Amino acid sequence: MLQNWPTWNNRDVATEIWACLPYAIIWTVWRIRNAVIFHDAPATAGMAMQNIQSATWQWLNMSLRAMELRENVRFTDLLYGWRYVMIEQW
Repeated sequence: MLQNWPTWNNRDVATEIWACLPYAIIWTVWRIRNAVIFHDAPATAGMAMQNIQSATWQWLNMSLRAMELRENVRFTDLLYGWRYVMIEQW
């Protein structure tokens, strides 16, 4: 999955989010799996999506370029307007 993940040739925050996305998916699935197995926690697709978006947003802090690009986008934009942030704004 990671080797074949396509890249976006764009200079927007969506490109940085897209680059982090496979890692956030793997990280979230692993954490939810552990919570279900070891803590008998419930798991829903909505919770998984929110955790993936949250991890991606937080990981943008690791890159100075990504931090600069995300200045024009709020976390709530990503959380509630994923399509707009990832597709429609460019």
